Amino acid sequence: PVFDMINHSPEPNAEFFREGDRMTVKATSDMDANEQVCIHYGKSTVPAWKRLFSYGFCDTGGSSISGDDDDGGFAVYEDDAVEIVLGDRFRFEISPTEIPGELIGYQAQQQMQKNRADDGADDGDDVPADVEFTPEIGRGIVDQLTMVASGLERKRDDVANAAATSEDASMATPLKLVADLHESHRRTVLTCAGGLREYLQEE
Repeated sequence: PVFDMINHSPEPNAEFFREGDRMTVKATSDMDANEQVCIHYGKSTVPAWKRLFSYGFCDTGGSSISGDDDDGGFAVYEDDAVEIVLGDRFRFEISPTEIPGELIGYQAQQQMQKNRADDGADDGDDVPADVEFTPEIGRGIVDQLTMVASGLERKRDDVANAAATSEDASMATPLKLVADLHESHRRTVLTCAGGLREYLQEE
């Protein structure tokens, strides 16, 4: 029971291990007096929905790998993952640091269709087997991710408002957790978009 009271952090200051029939917690760095001892709960904390379903919380504290000062205190894990839906039916899983090849191919197809329309050519669905990643495709993906983040922000606000106005007090906490999950996903998407934007600026 005492061990269960130690909180999780993406940047823990302690670690735990088994010694015989005992669980030992050991500091990994110097701590100030009254500083909270935190451990990392392991792989069951990523992606964000696993933290919610396994432990009943989403991180609303800690640092963000995005470097965004306006992160609201939400931690963004490097190995988090978010499923996004584009065009109402195309699903892609992204992380703060990775974009799947399928998303690059999808954006290449969108760009080809736009170019054909601008040229007055017939629409087509052909995409080369080996898609070359170009700055134009990258900027298109950044725009797509930005729109997804805006949608998640609206969902977060709608659920948070429902939690604040619900006449059923028992629904306030579950709705707040769902709002936190939307915010966690939004931060992951924004971090991915920000990283891609920085990459394009360096090229």
